[in-house]
Amino acid sequence: MRVVALPPHPALRPYVVRYLGIAADFSVPFEQAVGPSGGGGPALVVIMEGAQCVAVPDGTLDRVPPAYLSGHLDQ
Repeated sequence: MRVVALPPHPALRPYVVRYLGIAADFSVPFEQAVGPSGGGGPALVVIMEGAQCVAVPDGTLDRVPPAYLSGHLDQ
């Protein structure tokens, strides 16, 4: 897994803490825990390639949308 952190444009800094680029190539499903973002607000997740799935209560996997908010605050 590769992670790259980039600062936002100066005009966006009041609204955007940082950009994170994450590249992972796993041949089997893996679990990922998402903690609070550095700014305490939501994280906007945009999936650029492939698909991401999440486990639902009945144990099956469900596909997530290509962009969604994640974190303690999601609105």
